[in-house]
Amino acid sequence: DLAAPAQPRVPNVQGAPRRDPTMRLKITPQFWRQCQSVAASTVAIALLTFVSYRFHINNATIVLFYLLVLVVQSLTGDVIASVIVALFTAGCLDFFFLPPPLSFAVDNPVDAWALLVFPIMALVVTSQVSRVRVEARRAQRHGAEVERLYAVARRLLLLKPDQVGGVPALKVFRDASDAAAICLFDASTARPTQHRGNLEA
Repeated sequence: DLAAPAQPRVPNVQGAPRRDPTMRLKITPQFWRQCQSVAASTVAIALLTFVSYRFHINNATIVLFYLLVLVVQSLTGDVIASVIVALFTAGCLDFFFLPPPLSFAVDNPVDAWALLVFPIMALVVTSQVSRVRVEARRAQRHGAEVERLYAVARRLLLLKPDQVGGVPALKVFRDASDAAAICLFDASTARPTQHRGNLEA
């Protein structure tokens, strides 16, 4: 007798995770702030472009105004937001003021290199501001740790001598560390002393 051919094994995909169509991208408040910053900067650049083009202001003055807006954006925004504004600024300068007018083409290669000043300056200023912010946060955390250590030392000094190795001392450390429980092992009695919320042992 001929054996029946083996049926192909179909993988079980019932347990495979499926993407929930109702899931949406979470938008953080920081993202909204960056969007607002980019919108405000682009509106300012657009207004400066309209006024400068309407009243035929010279290019040197226009570039200074653009740089002012870009510096403010770099001080308040992140790298991506600043680069977006810088590219928009370079596009406005190229299209409306650099020859040939009303075109993104650049006749003079020097003008093409000048357009790179905007994104480069945005990257430099934003990176320096980010470094200053990191150092400020680090100094703030260090100051908070010093204040917490001072508070613990002060509360320990206010304890009575018979309370230094007991539950009151553990309560001081638990409050300072925000831990759920604190345990202290006493070598003389071979008993652990713990403090967990309102529970003492």
